[in-house]
Formats: sequence, structure tokens, C-alpha cells
Amino acid sequence: MRRRLEAAFGRLERSPAFSHRPQQRAYAQAVSSTLEEGRIALLEAGPGTGKTFGYLVPLLLSLGKGERAVVATRTRALQEQLWQHDLPFLLRELSLSLPVALLKGRENYLCLRRLEEARLRLYPDSLLGELISWAERTRTGELDELAALWRHPEGRRLLSEVRDVPFRCGGPACPFFQRCPSRQARERARRAALVVVNHALLAADLALGGKVLGDYEYLVVDEAHGLPEALRDAFSLELTPLSVPRLLRELRRGREGLLPQWEKSPGELASLWKRVASSHRELWAALERLIPEGPVRYDAGVLKDVHALGDALISSLSGLAQALGRLAEGLPEEERERAKAISLEAGRLAELIRALLWPEGDDYVYWYGRGGGLPALHASPVELAPLVRDTLWPRLRAAVLTSATLAVGKDARHLVRELGIPEERLDFRRWTSPFSYEGVRAFVLSGLPHPDDGAYPEALACLLRSALKAVPRRALALFTSRRLLLATRARLTGVPVLAQGVDGEREQLLSAFRNHPPPVVLLGLDTLWEGVDLPGEELELLFITRLPFPVPTDPVAQAEAARMAARGEDPFWLLFLPRAVLKLRQGVGRLVRTPQDRGAIVITDVRAALRPYGERFLSELPVRAEVVPGPEALSSALRRLFS
Repeated sequence: MRRRLEAAFGRLERSPAFSHRPQQRAYAQAVSSTLEEGRIALLEAGPGTGKTFGYLVPLLLSLGKGERAVVATRTRALQEQLWQHDLPFLLRELSLSLPVALLKGRENYLCLRRLEEARLRLYPDSLLGELISWAERTRTGELDELAALWRHPEGRRLLSEVRDVPFRCGGPACPFFQRCPSRQARERARRAALVVVNHALLAADLALGGKVLGDYEYLVVDEAHGLPEALRDAFSLELTPLSVPRLLRELRRGREGLLPQWEKSPGELASLWKRVASSHRELWAALERLIPEGPVRYDAGVLKDVHALGDALISSLSGLAQALGRLAEGLPEEERERAKAISLEAGRLAELIRALLWPEGDDYVYWYGRGGGLPALHASPVELAPLVRDTLWPRLRAAVLTSATLAVGKDARHLVRELGIPEERLDFRRWTSPFSYEGVRAFVLSGLPHPDDGAYPEALACLLRSALKAVPRRALALFTSRRLLLATRARLTGVPVLAQGVDGEREQLLSAFRNHPPPVVLLGLDTLWEGVDLPGEELELLFITRLPFPVPTDPVAQAEAARMAARGEDPFWLLFLPRAVLKLRQGVGRLVRTPQDRGAIVITDVRAALRPYGERFLSELPVRAEVVPGPEALSSALRRLFS
């Protein structure tokens, strides 16, 4: 295999489109050895290593007849990069004819039957005409291709109406079944030797017992630091006020043609529909009074006053499911399949409500809150390892988990423990970035107020203002809370400011930031800590406004910490600190994306300079940090750097 790998890279290096990277071959050889020897490798590779080709080349060369591999990325940008550019280039340059496929979650695809219904309902001509025209041209049916429609409020509503949803599906009886985009995508994926997915789909497939992706021998997870979050989401439960109405709207449409046989038994179904709607309203009216703003743990006792209302909704949903099941037997094939699907969804919702109103056991933490403004009930696994240890790793011949940020200190034990990776199969290796970082400096402030101090927003605004006056550049300030971001923005006068959630969201803000002449500062939240490329003069100042420890009041983190403490382990060193260090490394990575990048990393949280654990953070920076007392000293240092 080593010879084939060397020969492959030799061919690639003859292409003008390929960049030679010295560490890439060592990385690729590690991937190749992992696949040959059946190990589970955690491979950390800094920016510029070339890890994408480093894992794709040996993976493509390793696939024998009938063998399958899955590559999972965290972001859509990397997923599209792999599919649109990297894989076609490698297959062409290496003269490989392996079948490959891209697969997204089902709701990312167009439902042709729903499109026909939208056409009959006469949506606004311009939007519907654009959608129909695209549907006639598209080869994939992926709704992501319709960027212009997604930017239009009415367009987003139209797209939500025509996306593929399992409980709306008529199955093989649907007149559009043969041309169904999501079905075709799943079939291509099942036939492919290599399938490109995202973390969410990989995790959902695992939670469903492999029903989506089928069997595969090899797994590569890029940006693997994000895999635990995706797995936790996939194994969690959630109930919002929107869950049941979505089902009811689907049945209501039956009067307009979705389920023509609705009228054949109007008394029973109409009565059940009204019972579900009424009991749903009553339950959520009561829950609205109970659920607080922030996420808070709860138990069955807290919800005892709504149990009778919950029973009523469960009973009405179960009755609706049974009635639809009986009705389905007398329907034509397509309507029968859809009625059965809606019946199953009604039954699933009844079980979901029962599970969340009457929490049992200690393997899940139950919590409620108002994320995104909507009240919701949640159940999340306290530990991932028991869910993954016996369901994922034994089914794989080999796996590679890779990222620029896997380790804290010299190992990745925190990730190994969280994902239940068997130690006997484990291999951890690390490659630092080949970038020189000659033009990069790091500073940590020692004289500002503590981030929890009421004076901190004003001090931070003063620091940002003086820094941009000293060196008029593009700056990104990363925050861990919206409250601090808003407080800082309110005090940041005299400087052009773009704030996430105020002046727009991620993509809109990044476009405005790139096109705004310096000086300008972008105040960003969680989604700007990673997956953002701002090379060269697009970003030259990066401010970390607070060490990114997990929120101590987060119910899941609290439950994890309690479980660790009960085992005699220290949650701070084994849970909170590793996660914060990895988050910091992700944030810092926004500054340097190419070998030519230069600029300053500025940590304004005094704990990095004054607390004993601060050195753990500073040791992970790509350059040694200089401690400066306040705004004047920082401005002087920045002028020297950019002179």
C-alpha cells in the first residue's frame, strides 16, 4: 500500500492544481496504516497540513470490491468542497472509477408531489415559477441550490411546504416515486463505495440503527471535535409547541386533496382532530406558565400539575392514530400509505409526550427552557460513551477521526472517554501547522475587570476602540454570551460595528465585514468561533472576550459533572477545562488561514493571565503570549506589530 500511496501522490504533484505539502504524506501514511491495521485513529493536523487529500487518497486506494466508506464533515462548506472539487479532482487524476455519492438529510430534498400541490394552490407566480423552473433542471433536487428563494420570506415558506418529510410520504404508491429526489439520493448512497455526509446525518443514522446508510467498513470524521455535539443531538428528545400542529396541518390539508377520503368519515376524524388541537392548546398554555427563560432541569414532580392535560393529549393522539390506521385499510394505495405514515407520526408524538412529561431513569437529563423564544421540553443523554461504544466502533473495520483541534495538552483522552473509543484499538498522532506564524503575535490583558464585573463591557469597548484607532484594521471579537455582546455594542461608539443577531446573521455579516473598509469590528457569537475563513487583510485582529468555558448552569453539563464527581473524578479538569481549551483553539484558528496571514490574537479575559489554569490556555496558542496591562500598552504593541 505504501508504494501505491507514493505513486498516487507522485501523480498528483504533476498537476498544477495540486500543492505539495511536506507533512501531508506522513499524515496520509498514518491514515493508510490505520485502514490496513483496523485501528481507530485520532489524527490532529494543524491548518495547512492538507488533511483533506491526506485522508481521501488512502481511503480511495483502500476500498476493495464491495467495501464501503463514509466521510462525515461538520460544515456544509466542507461537504460541498469535498463533493464539488476534491473528489472529482482525485478520481480524475488517479484514474479511479469508484462510485461516490453525496447524501443529506431527507428534508433537504424536494418532494415532487408537494410541488404539484403548491402549483395547484397557486403560490405567487414569480416564486413558484422559479421553483418549477429549477425543478425541471436540477439533477439533485437539493433545496440548498435555491439560494435566492431562501433569502425571501415567502420563498422560505414555500420551500418549507415542498421539502420531503417522512410522514407526508406515500411511498411506492406515490405517482412521483420513481423520480423522488430523496429516494434517488438514498439509493445512490447505498450503491456508492464512498458516501459524503455531515455529522448530523451520521449521528441520526446511528440513532436509527443504520437504517439510512446501511453497512460500511470504514469511517472518516473530519472536524471530529464536533462529533459529540451531533451525537448528543441525535440521541436527544425534544417537544415544542410546533410538533403537534405540524401533524394537524397535514390532516387539515386532506380536505383540499391530500387525503380525499377524509370526508368519508367526517364525524370521527373531525372530532379527534378537534380533541387533539384543544388538548394541545391546553397543555401548552399550562406549560407556558411553568417553563422559565433559561435551561433548567426538571423531574416528574415539577410537572405533576400538567399530567392530566398530558394524559388527555396522549389519549387523543393515540385515538387519532388508531382511527387513521383503520381508515387506511379502505383507501387507494397512495392515500393508504400516507394515512399509515401520519398514523405512525401521531403514535410517535404520543410516546414522546409521555417520555418527557413522566421522566424516568438517570441516564438522561430532563430540562426545559426557551431556546429561540419557543418553550420546549428536552431529554439529553448524560453520557455518550454507553450509546456509542457498542453500536458504532464494533461495526467498523477502521476509523479516522481528524481535526485541527483534538488534543488538550499532549493527548485526546477527553474525546476518547466521551466517545467510548476502545483503548486497545486507539492510535493518536499529531502534526503541528506548517505555517511559520512569523507575523502573528498574542497578547493577554492583565488589567481589565473580570468578565463578570459590571464594568467589563465599558472597559472592553474602550479597549476595542483604542486598538482600532492605533491600527485601523478588520477585527473580530468573539463572545460566549449575547448579553455581553449587546452590552459591549451599546458602549462601542466611534467605530464601525457589525454585531451578530443585531445587524444580521452569520453569512450576511461575513459578507458585509469582508466588504467594509477598515477599521471595522465584527462582534460574533458561537457560530463564528469556527468554520469561518477570513484570510489576509479580511481579518488581522482577533479578540477573545472570555475564556469559553461551558455555561455552568447548562443542565447537561451539570448532569455530566455530577456523574463524574460521583465517580471521584474532577469535572473541572476532565470536562470543563478540556472543552474550553478546544473552543479557544477553534476561535484562535480564525486568524491564520494561509501561510501569509499576519495579525494579533488578544485575550481580554484576565483569568488567562492571573489564574493558575490560565497557562493551560496560553500554552495552546500558536505563539507565546505577551502579558500587557491595559489599552495603552496593547495599542503600542499593535503599532509595533503593524509598522
